[in-house]
Amino acid sequence: MLINRLSFFNYVLSIERGYKYFTRYSYFYFINSKARKGYGYGLDWIWIEIRRIVEP
Repeated sequence: MLINRLSFFNYVLSIERGYKYFTRYSYFYFINSKARKGYGYGLDWIWIEIRRIVEP
């Protein structure tokens, strides 16, 4: 299965937009707000790691 590099990056960007919208209106926002206070890692930390790999 071949993946076009351009379509892959568009897919990643659409995930980023959907992620910011989704976390604002779900229980993941609660998890992330807890993580910012030091209760855990949360999805924000994971997404930063993903961005570090995808965007050099």
